[in-house]
Amino acid sequence: MRLLRQCARSICRNKSKSLLSVSICMVAVLFLNIYIGNLADCQQQFEKLPKTFTVTARVTNPNGSQDAGLEIPSDSVFRVFLSRRIECRGEKF
Repeated sequence: MRLLRQCARSICRNKSKSLLSVSICMVAVLFLNIYIGNLADCQQQFEKLPKTFTVTARVTNPNGSQDAGLEIPSDSVFRVFLSRRIECRGEKF
């Protein structure tokens, strides 16, 4: 009870500081709300992206001249096939 009385007295004595503190807190909460909303939108767009766009890829060496006979570690290929974001169509590996 004493703490509440002391807080109320402090607010009444320093009205401009109290108003400034409250406004800074409100602006901080507003920016956090905008930031969290933006994160949610980005996550939603990221999950819808594979349904919207189809991306094809071909593995080649650095100069792009060879697309067969490359040595890729089998664990790397296995991890690619296990990814839920990749769908292999039409080619046998």
